[in-house]
Amino acid sequence: MQKEPILKNKLRIYTAVWDDKYIDLFEKTVFRSFSWPENKKALQNENVTWSFYTKEESHTRLLQLAKRLDLNHYEVREVPKHPDMGVALVECFSREIEHCLNDNAKLLLAPPDSLFGDGSLKSIFELGSQPESCVAVAHP
Repeated sequence: MQKEPILKNKLRIYTAVWDDKYIDLFEKTVFRSFSWPENKKALQNENVTWSFYTKEESHTRLLQLAKRLDLNHYEVREVPKHPDMGVALVECFSREIEHCLNDNAKLLLAPPDSLFGDGSLKSIFELGSQPESCVAVAHP
């Protein structure tokens, strides 16, 4: 008897980050906590697309860093030029929500100053897989 293939859940990770100061912070927090064994395993059990909203000069560094996690897909998107960065970030976030709705994907917010304890991603994904659920995670 042949086993049914395990279908991975679609997951989009949203990170808006640019400039070395904030990419350094991202590397010390989000990236490091995603690299911990249980969190990395949880990410690899999902069908992940990591969307980076950034400025052109930060593209290469972010992709080099992200590829060390060996996930499925990465997208680098340009932050729109706008005199009010708050408006630009809302536009980026709105675009990412639209992608999630079109792909029927879960969304994980991963701003550059977030830290996820090892094993916490598995719990977040399990809770978020329940019908009509939303998992709120406190931000530092």
